[in-house]
Amino acid sequence: MKPLLRLLAALFFCFFLVSCGGQDPILRYDLTDSISALDPQFATGSQAQMLIRHLFQGLYRQLPNGEVEPCLAESVEVSPDGLVYTFQIRQDSVWTGSASPSENASWAQNDPVTAHDFEFALKRLFDPTAFSPFASDFSIIQGASQILAGQAGQEALGVRALDDYTLEITLEHPDSRLPNLLASTAAMPCQQAFFLDTKGQYGFSVRYLRTNGPFRLSLWDNTVIAIRRSPNYAGEPALPLGVNFILGSANDPEFDPVARFLAGETDACPIEYSVKGQVEAMGGTVSTFAPDTVWVLALNQTIPGLEDTQIRQSLAQTVDRSLFTGHLPEHLQTTSLLIPPAVYLNGTSFRELSSWENPLVFSPQEARQNYADSLSRLGLSKVPLTELLICDQSSFALLAGMVQQGWQKYLALPTGLVRLTEEELWERVSSGEYQAALLPLSASSISPDSILSYFSSGSSLNFTGYQNPSFDQLLREGGGDASSPDPYLEAERLLLEEAVVIPLFFETSYYGMAPGVSGVEFSPFSSSISFLHATKE
Repeated sequence: MKPLLRLLAALFFCFFLVSCGGQDPILRYDLTDSISALDPQFATGSQAQMLIRHLFQGLYRQLPNGEVEPCLAESVEVSPDGLVYTFQIRQDSVWTGSASPSENASWAQNDPVTAHDFEFALKRLFDPTAFSPFASDFSIIQGASQILAGQAGQEALGVRALDDYTLEITLEHPDSRLPNLLASTAAMPCQQAFFLDTKGQYGFSVRYLRTNGPFRLSLWDNTVIAIRRSPNYAGEPALPLGVNFILGSANDPEFDPVARFLAGETDACPIEYSVKGQVEAMGGTVSTFAPDTVWVLALNQTIPGLEDTQIRQSLAQTVDRSLFTGHLPEHLQTTSLLIPPAVYLNGTSFRELSSWENPLVFSPQEARQNYADSLSRLGLSKVPLTELLICDQSSFALLAGMVQQGWQKYLALPTGLVRLTEEELWERVSSGEYQAALLPLSASSISPDSILSYFSSGSSLNFTGYQNPSFDQLLREGGGDASSPDPYLEAERLLLEEAVVIPLFFETSYYGMAPGVSGVEFSPFSSSISFLHATKE
C-alpha cells in the first residue's frame, strides 16, 4: 500500500473507532518505529516497550518521574543478608485476551496472574535456545551468570514460586537495583500454558497475546495498533477508553508526526524546540524536563588501536568544545561529563553530587605527543579510524565536523562523516560495524546505573567492547548501597579518564499536547509516555 493510501486508511479507521467511543475519549498518537512483536521478554524498541507498559503489569512499575513503586507486589520481605526477596503477589490480577490460539487450550479466560507466571517469565529470559537481549541485565540473580556461560540450565536460576501467590528471588550479591529490574518490561509476567499454546507465535498478533494491564490489545494491523480499556483490570481504571497508535515509518518522507500533530491529526507528540512556539500559539501545552540524554563519541574498542587507553585519550584531548558556542540549538548544551541532570540519587540530581571536571580537557600538543608515542608502542603507522557515524540532522553534521577537523589538524587522522537515520545508526553500532559514532544515550530510569550499565562487561548494550572488572565492581557496590553516590561517581570518573566515550552534549526533550488534551504523562526516561490519566475535551 502506498504511504498516502495507508495514511488515509488509518485515518478512516481512527475516525470510525472514535465515533464508536461514546463519552470516553480515544486518543491518537503516531509511532515511527516498526512494531514487529510485543513479547515483553524480547521487545527492545522504546515504542514497543511503551505499548507493553500499557498492556501489562509487573511486580513493580516505573512512574513518569523515573521512580519505582510496588504494583502486583503486595508486600516483600528481604532476608538479613540482602540476598533473598520473598514477594506476596496481589490476588486480583487476571489475564485477558482474545480467543484461544488452538482448539485444545489448557488455560481459560480470566485466569488469575500467579507467582508461576513471574517465574516462567524470568526463566524465559534465559532460554538457552535464544537468550533474551535483557538476560545479562538480570545477572544479579543467582545462577544467571552460569546459565549465560552455558554452565547450567534455566532451572538453576534463583527464581521460584513457593505457591500461587508467593515468589522467591535469590540474588548473587545484595543489590538494591532489583526493583528497577522488576519494573522493566522484560520482567512482565507470562502465562506458560498460553505461551505454549501459541506454538512460537507469542506476541506477534492480537490472537497470540494475553495481557493483565489497564488496557487490552484490540487491533493490530499494518496501519494501526489500537488498545482499549480492559474490563478485567483490577486497579484504578484508565481514564480514556483507549488509544489509536498510527504506524508510520521514520524512513517514510510522507509521514511526519510533528506536522501531523500541528495539523491537529494527533493528540500528543515529541517535538523539537523550534516548534514550541507554534504549539503554544495554537493553544496546546508543552512539557519539558531536565536534560535526560547525553550525546557521546563512542569508540569501538575491537578496532586495532582503539583498545588502547592512551590512543582514546589523545582523541578526547583534541576535542575543542569551545567551538560549539553559538552553534548549538536550544535543546543542546555542551558537557564533558557523562550522566545527565535528569538522573537522581537520594532525591538529588546526580550532577549536584560532585563538582569534579573531566580531566581530559582540550590539550592538542599533549594529545599529538601521546598519540605518536602510542603508535610507536603498538607498532602502528596510524589508527584505522576513517569513518565517524552521525545522525542525519544538520546540526550534528556541523558539530561532528568540528571534532573531525581536530582529529585531522592535530593527529593527521582524516575521518569521513557518514550520515544515517538514528535507527540505521544504532543498527550499525549494535552489530559492531563501526569505528566511531556520535550516539545519544538516554537514561532508562532515574538511577545512575541506567547510563553506567551501558559499559558493564556482561551487558548486551555494551557497544564499545569495554571490559574492566574494577568498573563492574563499582556498579555492584553502587547497587548494593543505594545511599552512597561514591561508587557511581568513581565509575563515571573511570569511564571518562579512560576515554571509553567522549561526552559532547546534554539534550533536553520537549513534548506537546493538543488543545483540549490533558493528563498525558511524558517521561524523560526511555522516551516513555503514559495515557492512563489522559483526558480530551
